Amino acid sequence: MKNRNSLIWWELLLLLASVLVFRSVWLLLDEMRWAREAPGLYALLLPGVVLCIAALRAIHSDK
Repeated sequence: MKNRNSLIWWELLLLLASVLVFRSVWLLLDEMRWAREAPGLYALLLPGVVLCIAALRAIHSDK
């Protein structure tokens, strides 16, 4: 088993990295005209909801 302190630092690094990735993707999508209009937002929302439901089901499954 890894050192618990080492694991905590890696988790914090992962959290920081995910914030930077999220912010970058957000700004990149703001630059795309189609992603700022209603049809583009719905096109991004639908797969996002489907992926969230799939991930939550996988996390909470008994298997």
